[in-house]
Amino acid sequence: METKWLEDFVALLESGNFTKAAEQRNVSQPAFSRRIRALEDWLGVHLVDRRRKPLQFTPLALEYQGQMRYLLGSTYRLRSQMAADDAGLNRIVLAVQHSLAATFLPKLIRRLDLAGHSYAYQMRSSDKAESVMLMMQGAAQFLVCYESPLNPERLPTTMSRLVVAQDRLRLVSIVRNEVALHDRVPGKLLALLTYPLDSFFGKLLWNERLPQLLRVTSIETMCESSFALGLRELVISGLGAAWLPETLIQRELASNTLIALDHLSAPCEMDIVVYAHQHGANADAQKIWEFLDTTMTAGEPEIW
Repeated sequence: METKWLEDFVALLESGNFTKAAEQRNVSQPAFSRRIRALEDWLGVHLVDRRRKPLQFTPLALEYQGQMRYLLGSTYRLRSQMAADDAGLNRIVLAVQHSLAATFLPKLIRRLDLAGHSYAYQMRSSDKAESVMLMMQGAAQFLVCYESPLNPERLPTTMSRLVVAQDRLRLVSIVRNEVALHDRVPGKLLALLTYPLDSFFGKLLWNERLPQLLRVTSIETMCESSFALGLRELVISGLGAAWLPETLIQRELASNTLIALDHLSAPCEMDIVVYAHQHGANADAQKIWEFLDTTMTAGEPEIW
């Protein structure tokens, strides 16, 4: 199989037309059609139903189009990684909790770059449990995650640990007509967006904040998700109130797009923590850790 056959098929998927796809791929239509047939012959299945017009894809083609796109993307990534390794380009693998991938990590990389520590990064963003697992399995050199006194689970002491910043969960609502759209109203349920009980944020909130909230108002759970960025968009759309990391909503709070409901729920304090392997770290990872450790030990002003 040739990679260009997959590229041809993706072009055909996106254009929905042999002529347009052939023009996009800069080949004649007969040549393009032969390459699609070559891909079909290699796979042993039909991708296009040639008995029908206009163009229609077979059910198999539609079912597996995502995997074929992924295969093509994986091929490109493999080529890029091998070329970078051959050129001696350093690559640092980070396991990062979802919310921090959008807030803290870009600032961390920027600070490292300004200090002369420039690397290529592979970011593996997921929920905290999966991020911890990646770190424990040795699939990442650093783990960036939240920790809280309300949920003091930590990695084994064989890992180096450094608290680099603070954040907090705040219950917020969209603002409409200069007031919170979702707030405590006598005789009315508070529309709430929250996290699964088995997630990191869910454990924090169910431990104290949700019981406190239930003592002052009744709630209606409109959505449950472990993805804080998604819940932020749902809050902005007006679906309900939600606890969100303050660093994730700084601009919305400053612009009064969102308002904190601290009178219903006190903020939930959290540490932003970086973990590293104590043993077996390569020279580049060790330089990054020494920089972070020196920076925090020196008691520099808030830099994140």
